[in-house]
Amino acid sequence: MTFSDVLIEITGGKDPLCTVSDVAEIMRKETSTVYGYRSARQQPNWDDAVALAKWLIKEHDYYRLALQTLFVCSGGSINGRIDDEILSIMEACVKMRKGFNSDNKAVFENGFGVLTSAVENLKAEGDQI
Repeated sequence: MTFSDVLIEITGGKDPLCTVSDVAEIMRKETSTVYGYRSARQQPNWDDAVALAKWLIKEHDYYRLALQTLFVCSGGSINGRIDDEILSIMEACVKMRKGFNSDNKAVFENGFGVLTSAVENLKAEGDQI
């Protein structure tokens, strides 16, 4: 997932986590610069990306940007790599924690379902060894 993909995910769709203006404020940039990041015409510097990652964790329990430094993920289930499954497992654990801490059984169970699927995919990757 690229930085552009992350920005599209957090600022787009029907239920965005934040706006492009929010991102610009956190990163101390103009909105036009953030749109440049979003369209992949530009890339942020490290400190600005870290500031956004920290804010996303604190405000939204969103770890995908922060975890990008650990893995270079490519989508898919059984693709000869395990980075995407490990990232999915970490994200599922965050969902489960969020559901548990807020006494929201549906969120917890959703996270558990994602975890189960990711572990099954990880096992399938291991079976190819």
